[in-house]
Amino acid sequence: MPTVIYHSSPLIYLRTKKAGSHSVKQCLRDYAEREQVTLLDVRSKVGDTVDDQPYISHMPASVLSQRIDVWDVATKFTFVRNPWECVVSYYNFLLFHGPKYGYHNPDNYDLRSLDGFVESLIDMTGTCNFNREVYTINDKIIADLYDVSHIPQFFIDNFGISKMYKKNKSPPIDIHVSSRVDKYIYEHYDEEIKLFNYEKPATLR
Repeated sequence: MPTVIYHSSPLIYLRTKKAGSHSVKQCLRDYAEREQVTLLDVRSKVGDTVDDQPYISHMPASVLSQRIDVWDVATKFTFVRNPWECVVSYYNFLLFHGPKYGYHNPDNYDLRSLDGFVESLIDMTGTCNFNREVYTINDKIIADLYDVSHIPQFFIDNFGISKMYKKNKSPPIDIHVSSRVDKYIYEHYDEEIKLFNYEKPATLR
């Protein structure tokens, strides 16, 4: 779910997958507590509903725009990540940590290989860019986008917060990214690649 800060100029953080959302949401909670402003931060648990419709993590902007009262007047922002890193991170998360978080989805995602995983994303959504619907409506970007590397400076500049929160990560695992996956990423993340001059990293872990 997004985090909404209600003050004289409302802010909405659109929560993308595998792009620092844990750190961002905790920093926003710290800011709201310090400034004593109202914060909406639904955590996507059973029972978190509005009008009997459950909120879910990483909700599309097209849905949120119909459900958040200050949507039209709020400043919306989010963070994106090098698509190669993001796809590999998501694959590893589902493969090694999914069951711990209740993601029992063997029928949805092919986790036998990275190639199969990316293809299963395309089969389900029509694109392997699993974050784009979070910050676009009718494929038009509707939020300010920042690369994840800018998160610390973003919070210093905009919120006066320098403490970052990070989840403990398991040891990195080397993974091969095939030319087929490269092709999918260049095709489905083309706008983000152009916007941030992303390149395939020399090594992916």
